[in-house]
Amino acid sequence: MDNKNLIELITREVLSTFNKPSAKPQTAPSLKQGGANVLVVLTGVSNMREVFYREIEKLSGAKYDILLSDGAKAVFDKNELASKTRAANIHTSFQYSDRSEFLNKYDAVVLAFMSLSALTHISSLNTDSMVCNYLVWHMISKKPLIVSAEPLLNQIGDTRPAIMREINQKIAKLSEFGVSVVPLAQICGALERACGEIYPYSALTGNSGGQAAQTACTAPAGCMSCGHCVVKRENAVNVIKDNGAARISSNPGVEALGGKFDARLAKMIDHTLLKPDAKQSDIDKLCSEASKYKFASVCVNPGWVKYCAEKLAGSGVMVCTVVGFPLGATSTSAKACETVQAIADGADEIDMVINIGALKSGNLQLVEEDIRQVVRAAGGKTVKVILETSLLTDDEKAAACRLSKNARAHFVKTSTGFGGGGATAADIALMRKTVGPEMGVKASGGVRDLKTAQEMIAAGATRVGASASVAIVSGAANDSKGY
Repeated sequence: MDNKNLIELITREVLSTFNKPSAKPQTAPSLKQGGANVLVVLTGVSNMREVFYREIEKLSGAKYDILLSDGAKAVFDKNELASKTRAANIHTSFQYSDRSEFLNKYDAVVLAFMSLSALTHISSLNTDSMVCNYLVWHMISKKPLIVSAEPLLNQIGDTRPAIMREINQKIAKLSEFGVSVVPLAQICGALERACGEIYPYSALTGNSGGQAAQTACTAPAGCMSCGHCVVKRENAVNVIKDNGAARISSNPGVEALGGKFDARLAKMIDHTLLKPDAKQSDIDKLCSEASKYKFASVCVNPGWVKYCAEKLAGSGVMVCTVVGFPLGATSTSAKACETVQAIADGADEIDMVINIGALKSGNLQLVEEDIRQVVRAAGGKTVKVILETSLLTDDEKAAACRLSKNARAHFVKTSTGFGGGGATAADIALMRKTVGPEMGVKASGGVRDLKTAQEMIAAGATRVGASASVAIVSGAANDSKGY
């Protein structure tokens, strides 16, 4: 065994020992015998309905009721809710005339679609409506209140900066009050942390408590990240998805393995090929597999965007590409031109690299304008800003997040995968704290095992990048240097 392999083996063993998870309590002292009673409140904001249904499915073993506000009655069909959820009761009017009865009934409340009215009332402790009155007192009683502002922010869209600042301040006030403000796809994780319970995931994983069922994988201990775990380790990939990852990457070649995986999982997969030596035959395979299995997207270098868009036309598969990649050192006008061309060629998502040198020089105005011009050039398409966190101090990371938010980008992302360092849980936590709940946070690069992926998601990541592949779900070492 050479020195490199010996060092790698020792490092893996040390990390394995250090990272052993502590036992998680099954119940919290404040909960009733038999588990938590949860109330899920729905308002008239419903633009992420399918995300909600996927998330609420995870509560299949919990005791929960659904309450429809007056606004929700106009957009949610009670029969649809009954068929797509396992709520014990679906209320269209408030059932409790006495506040103490309500406080004794429910251990936790989830406001899945927080409306602007609810945000304004709760953040100002305004109790002039019955529902808000009880929610405020639930919060005052130090019981878990979990809200998602994501659908509301999507509904508001691009508005005046002064209005957005006011909304962000109200959301920040909720956090100060002890409210858990999380992305819609992380509601169940927040409930677990708040209530000390583990909800069953048996419908998806064949196990309970979110633990991955063991599946056959012939990858050696020195796994080279084949990117085929969506076939080889489907159950383990489902665990990552159910912990909050919105996208999972895969590489060409899954079709040759039989491609037998859950159709629900396929919609989460970014089929990725960013290697500089990719041939047309490789791109053909990438697109063919993405189209056949209805993957969410393919992610390719700009020169392949038009080709992929034409091949995938009508398939429902998005095309993602990169701008200023991987160094971020091109001019703002060059990045904007790249973006315009990519969108014209058919790109649906843009991953841009921040101007790292300008950030480290303190030229924050240039950095923000660099991002803003790409966002404008994208014309409403999703823009993710890659920070390359391994090259930045914590202050620089926080500044980059604020600038990205000011420039109206949709995501901040840790790494290119080519920069010599990747995501850490500390970076994700810092980024999530800085941008708040209204932006996505993507962990990419250095996410090399299941435990690391779970740490990223627990820290606030809403997507896991290209390393959410073999190594994440197999627990093996990953020596790959890029995408």
